[in-house]
Amino acid sequence: MDANETILWKKILDSCHINFLIGSGCSSPYLSTLGNIESLLEEISFDGELQSNTKLKNIIEASVKKYYFEQSIYKNVAILQNSAAAATERASYKIFVDTINNLIKFRKESIIGRQVNLFTTNMDIFLELAIEDSKIDYNDGFKGRIHPVFGTENFGTNISRRSPHFGYKSDVPIFNLYKLHGSVNWRIEPTERTEKYVYDTNLSTLEQIKSVLDDTSHFIDVTKLDTSSEDNKLVLCTLKELKERGYKIIAKIQDEPLATFLDNYKLLPIINPTKGKFETTTKNFTFYELLRVYSNILEKANSVLFVIGFSFADEHIREITKRVLVTNPTLQLIIFSYTSNDKESFEAYFKDYRNVYIVTPEQDERGKDTYQNSLGNIMTKHFEPIIREIVIDNKE
Repeated sequence: MDANETILWKKILDSCHINFLIGSGCSSPYLSTLGNIESLLEEISFDGELQSNTKLKNIIEASVKKYYFEQSIYKNVAILQNSAAAATERASYKIFVDTINNLIKFRKESIIGRQVNLFTTNMDIFLELAIEDSKIDYNDGFKGRIHPVFGTENFGTNISRRSPHFGYKSDVPIFNLYKLHGSVNWRIEPTERTEKYVYDTNLSTLEQIKSVLDDTSHFIDVTKLDTSSEDNKLVLCTLKELKERGYKIIAKIQDEPLATFLDNYKLLPIINPTKGKFETTTKNFTFYELLRVYSNILEKANSVLFVIGFSFADEHIREITKRVLVTNPTLQLIIFSYTSNDKESFEAYFKDYRNVYIVTPEQDERGKDTYQNSLGNIMTKHFEPIIREIVIDNKE
């Protein structure tokens, strides 16, 4: 950063309503990013051949969702058990929450409150665990202790502490955690009229779904080796390839195991990764309300939205954000591009907006990135130096 950028960032961090939008890139590589699974599920939903062949459709749909469940959802059980495999990602989230907590703890309380809003499309539990590991107060929308129930009306609570000797009252830093696409630690509980979300401490829904996957002979492998890459990594098959695999075993497959898995999978209170999720969102009051809250919070004057690990490929969130950039010219959108090459897609999305700033990694004399804008690097390289200056200035 040059001197002018440092001054701008210091002003933003010290005096703006602070918001973050966290995407799946922050939980990678322990949890797989979606890749083209969104497009694949969309193709499955509308393919004419599959619409007329229910059994083949169920084989392919169940196999793709099984892959998604195993790679991006069930691994949360190991995260809860403090798995060493997830240690790097968990440590990065810890650095993130500690850094932002220091910021809101020491900035000028008389100017603005000590709250930060964390919006995420991730359904994992990394953020909750990091916040609790750091013993920071937070609000995730649940109310109650023995049987916590979710409601968007539970957000926005201020917490203050009063000195026992002098009666001095001060606001306590608090994180508001908005999980825009649901979470693995939510559980659907039917009621007489509708359904509600209760807190699933032990991830019992994930275990229930896993229990019906003991026999994998009814599913097809949805991946293949990418021979065009140097490391021969696994990638998702095309729908055409999945059909070919499905036809080879369709006569041997029983309907019941597939139907059982798909029925249990529906118990996940999440927005599935399909382009048609907009329709699901507007039909589901809870998720519609969460997106409304996202829009309303960004409408506040002098707000900043830092975007990390999120590509803006989600059309719904992208369009909401673009609309608020127009209606609220005081909103600053600061996007951290994981690599310099990723900058082009962000520029294409927001080329007509002046209040958007894209941060790329520093480069060496050959034009190569010297690091990547991972969650931990962003905190140590961009936030911590400026926060130290804010702490010093506001203590004087």
